[in-house]
Amino acid sequence: MSESVNASGGFLVPDELIAELIFLRDKYGVVRRNADVRTMSSDTLWIPKNSASATAYWVGDNAAITASDMTLDRVQVLAKKLGILTQISSELNEDAIVEIGAAFAQDVAWKTEQEIDRVEGRQMIMMLAPNKK
Repeated sequence: MSESVNASGGFLVPDELIAELIFLRDKYGVVRRNADVRTMSSDTLWIPKNSASATAYWVGDNAAITASDMTLDRVQVLAKKLGILTQISSELNEDAIVEIGAAFAQDVAWKTEQEIDRVEGRQMIMMLAPNKK
């Protein structure tokens, strides 16, 4: 008998396996890393914004400075809920060599940020260039 042949005893020797999952992906959450994330006390939040800036003019010697004002507006932010639901059997949870709960939490965070990037990234483009779709 030997461990190099499965039928001769190899099945009795488990393969070496590290107790963690490797997530081969880039870090997600580009929008959230660069966004101003705010806590909301209701479903709607209004944020003031500068919709047009004052104009700077080159002024000659003893010349009057042309007046200009900035224009203000506001942006409405609506709270939305994003969810993920999966089922993990108690047997898998108990018997898996990896911490399945921790792996699932990491995967949920990744997929959540991926979806946020998809939706909020498009909204940012629409806000910065409203005439382009």
